[in-house]
This record gives sequence, C-alpha cells and structure tokens, in this order.
Amino acid sequence: MAPIIHVMRHAQAEHNAGKKCADVKDPTLTEDGLGQCFNLQSTFPFAPDMIVASPMRRTIQTAELAFESFVTGGRRIILIPDLQEVGDVLCCIGSPRKEIEEKFKTVVRTAFMADEWQKEESGNSYNPQHLQERARTARTILRIFASAYIELTPGEVDPQIVVISHGDFIPYLVEDYTGCAATFNFVKKPWNNAEYRSYEFVDFPVPEEGGKYSMEAMTPKDNGAHLRETDDSLKRRNAMRIDAAQQGLYFRWLCSDYERKH
Repeated sequence: MAPIIHVMRHAQAEHNAGKKCADVKDPTLTEDGLGQCFNLQSTFPFAPDMIVASPMRRTIQTAELAFESFVTGGRRIILIPDLQEVGDVLCCIGSPRKEIEEKFKTVVRTAFMADEWQKEESGNSYNPQHLQERARTARTILRIFASAYIELTPGEVDPQIVVISHGDFIPYLVEDYTGCAATFNFVKKPWNNAEYRSYEFVDFPVPEEGGKYSMEAMTPKDNGAHLRETDDSLKRRNAMRIDAAQQGLYFRWLCSDYERKH
C-alpha cells in the first residue's frame, strides 16, 4: 500500500478578498470561501482516511466544512504547526492553542501543538532555506503518520490523506517552486484558493514481515521525504512535470532574491 497525499490550499479568506494582511489576525473564510468548501463536498473525488492541517482558522474551517462527513463521523483533523503560513504579518500569525481548542474543540486534535506555537520564530521566517527545512520536517511527519495509519489498518489500499495548508508555504512542501510569489515573473503558476493536487512519496518503503514498518525504514535516507505529483494530478490540471534541476534553479533564485532584500 502506498499513501496518496492530496495537498490543498485553504478556501478564500478575508485577506484574500481585499483586506490588507496587516489588518486582520488569523482571518476566517469569506462567503465565497464557504461556497468553495460546499462545492468541494460534491466535487472532491476521494474519501479521506486522514486530514492534516495548519492550525490556522482558515485551514481548519476549510477542512471542517469541505469534509463535513469526515468530522461528523467522529474523526478529527490533526493540526501540525509546521504547515502554517509564511511570514510575520498579522494575517500569517495563528491563534494560541487554547483559543483553537475553544473554537474547534470537537473537530481538531492539538497534541502536536505547543501552547504558544504561533510565537515560534522558525514559523515566521521568510528565509527560503528556513522554509525548505520546515517543509522537510512537515513531510517527514506526514510520512510517519502515513506508515502508522497503514500499520493500524492492514488490508486497505492506498490510504487517502488530505493536507490543508497555505499558498506561500505549499510550494516548499511539495518542492515545486513555480508556485512561489517571488517567481511569478517567470512562471506564474500560483495555487488558487481551494485548489488541490495529489502526490505520492518517492521511495515509500515496503513493510517488514508482519506488515510493520521500522522507524529506520520510515526515515528517508536523505531525510527529505520527497513528494512527487501523480500523473493523474498533472493530467487533471493540464500541467507538465518540471524536472528537479529546473526546480533547483528556481530555489536558488529564491535564495538570491531573499539575500538581496535582506
């Protein structure tokens, strides 16, 4: 069994609809964003076995509303701080764990969050190298979650895992830097609100005898836990695969651009 990871950007939130990022903290979804979630209820073609999201209100709302049957069935959305948005402007800063639990207590699992997770400097950095490392950590966590799910549910085929994050962070998560704002002048392929693409782990391990995975097997040899977009996903959005060498050039340009500005 190999997990399929469906990476989704949250539905439209207040700061995506005209409000300045500096004017609204941890914004919620707009009416259009709510409509995008309701549309996903009928158009998303996969039944999620697990949902993992950034601990920001707009991503939690997207998960709760777009996958209503998942949460009403008693399952919870796992919140991972490494999936949070990029930057330190107000709309990119999340709410404390206690506030999230009070607002979404019946639908989220917050065991992986510190009380003041939103104050950690690593989460607020714009540095592409810091973001690359945060994304690597997030992918490794997802890979471990996937192996744990497979071990606990033997016999199921290709577990479907939905990951809901943000437009500026997702390009680092999937290592497709054509979606970064700083590269728009070159390729112009940003992620739209409520857009999703499907991925699989490169070199996902084969379980040991008895269907179990060892921690050693689940830790990628290069500690990268790399994702590769599926052929069906590329076909769905009428896109071509960009090779790793070209992506490497985009990433180096992002680093150079950051250094020039700082």
